[in-house]
Amino acid sequence: MAIRLWHAPSAKPKKKEAPALARTSACTPRGLGKAGGASLGGGIAIDFAAAYPEAVERMVMIDPQAFIDGAPTLGPLGFLGIQVLSSWPLRSMANQMAYFDKEKYATDDAIRIGRLHVELDTWSEASLNYLNSGGYTLSPLVSQVRVPTLLLWGEQDEILNGEENVPRFVEEIRGPVQAEWIAECGHVPHLEQPRRTAELIAAFLEG
Repeated sequence: MAIRLWHAPSAKPKKKEAPALARTSACTPRGLGKAGGASLGGGIAIDFAAAYPEAVERMVMIDPQAFIDGAPTLGPLGFLGIQVLSSWPLRSMANQMAYFDKEKYATDDAIRIGRLHVELDTWSEASLNYLNSGGYTLSPLVSQVRVPTLLLWGEQDEILNGEENVPRFVEEIRGPVQAEWIAECGHVPHLEQPRRTAELIAAFLEG
């Protein structure tokens, strides 16, 4: 079973319900699967593995975010803040931070792709609801991950500091952790160094 996880959640759910993938896992031949994600998607994978350990046998995380808890509330002027978050200048700055080879990857087309979700009619309201809900708290869940985990990190990640995060993940995850640094790479190894990333993931899953 493959679990595809996105980078950003929308509004915080009112109550926790078993995702369809958790229910589907019971129908797979062994009832177990591989969970994975990049950036905040890696954090969501941690949340899933902690909530449904019976559904996960291995984890793959790429520059995951799990140690920045909560979110600032924006109050009555929140929609103005949301407009700033969706603005081209802010997205351009994030785009520059995301890559090692900025000339090749931090392009205007990359910004356009990165802004596709903000064009949705529901994005502003969902983002405001998410921020005002208090955001996402993941750090207490890391120690609940008890399966073999592949942790990939771009050596030149300017968004999340690998030198701070990698040792903490290795210490807190309760299953065996294989940590791999991806050279000449920023926050998105699967885009910037896809061959090396794919080789490491394939070898881990086959091992």
